[in-house]
Amino acid sequence: MRFVLYEVTEDYDVIIKLSFENHTYLNAFIEQHTFEKKYEPKFLVLEFDSNGEIEFLSEYQGAEQTSRKFVAEYLE
Repeated sequence: MRFVLYEVTEDYDVIIKLSFENHTYLNAFIEQHTFEKKYEPKFLVLEFDSNGEIEFLSEYQGAEQTSRKFVAEYLE
C-alpha cells in the first residue's frame, strides 16, 4: 500500500504533498510535523492499493485521525 499525504488549509488549499511507502513512516511524519508546528496542521491522506487505485481517504487534525472513508462505496 502507498500513501499520499497533503497538508491543507481550512479552505483545502495544498501546503505540502508527500508520498510514503508504508504506514509507519506516514504516522511518524504526521506526529513529528504536528509537534514541530505552532499550529495544528490538517492532513488529507490517500491510501492506494497494489493496483494504484485509491482505496481509502483519511483526514487528520494534527496527529488525530478524524475520519477514514472507503472510496469504492462512492463509485456506485
